[in-house]
Amino acid sequence: ICNKSDRYKNYVKGGGSVQYIGINNVKILWDEEEIRKTHGSAIRNKQYYFQEGLTFSGVNSKRFSVRYLPEGYIFDSGGSFIHVKNNEDILYFLGLLNSKFINYILRLFNPTINFKNGDIHRLPYIKPNDEQRAIIINCVSNIIKLKKEINENNELDNNFTLPAILRNKKGTISESIIEFINKCDRNLIEIENNKDIIDKTVFDIYALS
Repeated sequence: ICNKSDRYKNYVKGGGSVQYIGINNVKILWDEEEIRKTHGSAIRNKQYYFQEGLTFSGVNSKRFSVRYLPEGYIFDSGGSFIHVKNNEDILYFLGLLNSKFINYILRLFNPTINFKNGDIHRLPYIKPNDEQRAIIINCVSNIIKLKKEINENNELDNNFTLPAILRNKKGTISESIIEFINKCDRNLIEIENNKDIIDKTVFDIYALS
């Protein structure tokens, strides 16, 4: 028995300047036979489909932005895929590639608004020491946790939950709104603090090499 819903696969699109995690809520009807029948169509890099890794937007006028991609997604040039050989390195490379230093280098390579996988392959790589690696991974983990809390209030997100404003029955609506806004502000400030630590650590890695 064929379940028709199995033909619909998760699909990652470009996420613009959004970093670390995006809102991946798109599904497409995936039929390889029908795709191959279409003139000019091609299925590329199929071996990497549905794998855990990173994704970035092919076109971005602001800055190079990379997001974590969990297992189970199809991608294309609009939301390109970065395969990390060792899954334990995914969070480290997520922080590294979103750093100001790497964005500066990529702009030197390619001053246009279009980013390609080839640009990433040209990046100089300096292996961090254990302490530097741990700092970046810890900061990235914090950022993802904080951004997930923010995204849970977005009804477009797969993990959307009833907003805290409506869940809180102890106080008044005005108190709930103030609490909600304050929490979002705290999360955003903490995210920026973690980004600053990542930027400083990446600068140190490359400055000492």
